[in-house]
Amino acid sequence: MKYEIIERDAFQVVGIKEKLSCATKETDAFIPKLWSKANNDGTIDSLAQLINGQNQGLLGITDNYQEAENVMGYWIATE
Repeated sequence: MKYEIIERDAFQVVGIKEKLSCATKETDAFIPKLWSKANNDGTIDSLAQLINGQNQGLLGITDNYQEAENVMGYWIATE
């Protein structure tokens, strides 16, 4: 897998967001299943049509980790 870390100013995204539990056996499988579902139901195609920023692709974003509940948000999104 090729990746690059880039520091940027804030930017806006649009996409889908799911709550992810970080404390179950299914945690490792959750993200690939979400991408597969989004691909199969047309969400990926819809998001690809909305790409309109510096990043010319789709993003997997984690946010809002809540330590007390051991959950976080996971986005499939585009800029």
